[in-house]
Amino acid sequence: MASIGTKQDPKAFTDFGVNSFQDWRAINVLKGLQDRLQGLETLIEQRNKRRIECYPAFLPSRMANSTSG
Repeated sequence: MASIGTKQDPKAFTDFGVNSFQDWRAINVLKGLQDRLQGLETLIEQRNKRRIECYPAFLPSRMANSTSG
């Protein structure tokens, strides 16, 4: 568990690459997911300000895109 929470993967969970999708419907879904994750990250960061200990490695922008690493 400690290694999952501290690993800094260069490819973040929200980064699917520029050419991953070509269908505009898939691109819109991806953008919607990224917007929701950004909103959640903002909420988590606000809540973390009141915590004694928090885990920034578990923010969506810092989570690994895959488990194969």
